[in-house]
Amino acid sequence: TDKAKIGAGQDYIARNRVYDYVKAVTVAANTLPDIDGCLKKRMGICQDLAALTAALLRLQGIPTVFVIGYADNNYHAWNMILTDGEWVLYDPTAAVTGGREAEYTVERYY
Repeated sequence: TDKAKIGAGQDYIARNRVYDYVKAVTVAANTLPDIDGCLKKRMGICQDLAALTAALLRLQGIPTVFVIGYADNNYHAWNMILTDGEWVLYDPTAAVTGGREAEYTVERYY
């Protein structure tokens, strides 16, 4: 089912990826998400994790949006996933780090 596919994708990201704290403080502005690097190194920053999530779920036919904006006051990337006719927010960075979700403000989406 779609819910099972979504759960499996979310579980895969949460269990098999870590947040790259070094990249987070050294990444250059306007850097694109690096799905290949995230797969190879098993780590990434928010945009890598959200892009990987979008790719995994889209490959399974699940409509998923890659979103960029702000989580509280921090520039951030996350996903919106269509499930049961409703768009649901999913933050893979929060899942990987055990962090909490925040107040999200959308700047743009893909």
